[in-house]
Amino acid sequence: MAGANAKPELEDPPSTLRSPVWEHFGFPIKITDGQRQADKSKAVCRLCSAEIGYTSGNTSNLSTHLKRHHPTVSLTSTRKKTTVQTQITSAFKQPLAANSDRAKAITRSIGIYMANGPASYSLVESAGFKYMMKIIEPRYQIPSRPHFSQKVVPALYEQAKSAILNELTSVSAVALTTDGWTSRATESYLTVTVHFISSEWKMMSHVLQTRAIYDQHTSTNLAEALKEAVHEWKLERSDATIPVTTDNARNIINAVKEAGSTTAAHILQSKQEMLNVPKHKLIQDVPTRWNSSYDMLERYLEQQAAVYSALTEKALKKNKDINTLNDQDVVMAEELLDVLKPLKTITTLMSTESTASVSMILPLKTTVLHSMQARPGDSPTVRDIKVAIKENLEDRYSACLQFLHKCTAMDPRFKSLPHLDDEQREQIFNDVIAEVIKTKEQQAATDTETLVETSDDPGPSTSTQPLPPPAKSLQ
Repeated sequence: MAGANAKPELEDPPSTLRSPVWEHFGFPIKITDGQRQADKSKAVCRLCSAEIGYTSGNTSNLSTHLKRHHPTVSLTSTRKKTTVQTQITSAFKQPLAANSDRAKAITRSIGIYMANGPASYSLVESAGFKYMMKIIEPRYQIPSRPHFSQKVVPALYEQAKSAILNELTSVSAVALTTDGWTSRATESYLTVTVHFISSEWKMMSHVLQTRAIYDQHTSTNLAEALKEAVHEWKLERSDATIPVTTDNARNIINAVKEAGSTTAAHILQSKQEMLNVPKHKLIQDVPTRWNSSYDMLERYLEQQAAVYSALTEKALKKNKDINTLNDQDVVMAEELLDVLKPLKTITTLMSTESTASVSMILPLKTTVLHSMQARPGDSPTVRDIKVAIKENLEDRYSACLQFLHKCTAMDPRFKSLPHLDDEQREQIFNDVIAEVIKTKEQQAATDTETLVETSDDPGPSTSTQPLPPPAKSLQ
């Protein structure tokens, strides 16, 4: 026989009863005619076995009992928490729908990475990328390679193109630069870049297109490519021409004549590693690249030991005499670097796209000419090069000299015009002041004409009230 303190047998409430009080109550079970049956007219407290009257749907008595006799008991439902947690966990295991915001955002970000970086479309097929995405977002299903090449990246291109076209419509004048280059597969390309000043007075640049040049890269073909770019990007301006800076077309033709030797490159790399020399490639002089001569000499002097060692290998000599620089040539190269260094620094500075550089032209030209003055100890070759550079630069910009002087005078960095004597400096400032006064007078005249036209045509009155009488003068 059970003891007096034995807890009654209870039946758990059905799952439809979701109140948190049912965590602590059950229905007592009675035996009637040999059958077990739950008495749902009352509820039994699991904590103290007290019987509380229960009316279907009303748990007020049960809550009151818990608050009065068991105030430390929480009325937060663990069953509900468990159910919600289960639902959340299950949701994180379900694959993301391809049209969900999360999946579309991830797909777009991958497309942007492909478009802006060196990654190819095969990235999405690599094991490393798949592993990374599994860690970052296990629910994401990576689209196929054709999906990115045929849909995602082309859509990004159209979006970017539309944004640039909208930006260009508000620009009154543009300039273009073209860059002809050759890939490692000896395929010729032409890249067109547009430059302009935005409404916020910021110098902006956008690469508009890169097109393969299948025919000879002549001036005619170059002109056709530029016409296509101007038409496609709606760059025509009825009141302005488009200045274009481009390479010499002959340079493109010469660039594809020889692909280079992979054997020589491999041997050079091995010598660089053996001699602990930076693993840099050699640089060739290109007539249309301002700094390429300087870069070529600087790189050769850096790699001199590795180059000499590589040229002694039988795999390269092949019973041929290979001419290399002797000690005198190396000394001359070092001297040439000293001569060309100011040009390297200045051309790099002038090529900075984020800085308007017109006002810098004359001060920098003066600096270059000063650095080309003959010095004691200059070799005959150095003297000849300095003379050639100086003669080439002295007459440059003579057609627009006054304009450049005025630009320099209005630049706070050079407003003292240190490259001019006192008389020239005073004349330039007088010219600038006169031009400012003339512009103000023209603007004032225009404003006066506009005011007169407005007063002659008052337009319809917006008031039905008569005008007030003139004020009486004070005596």
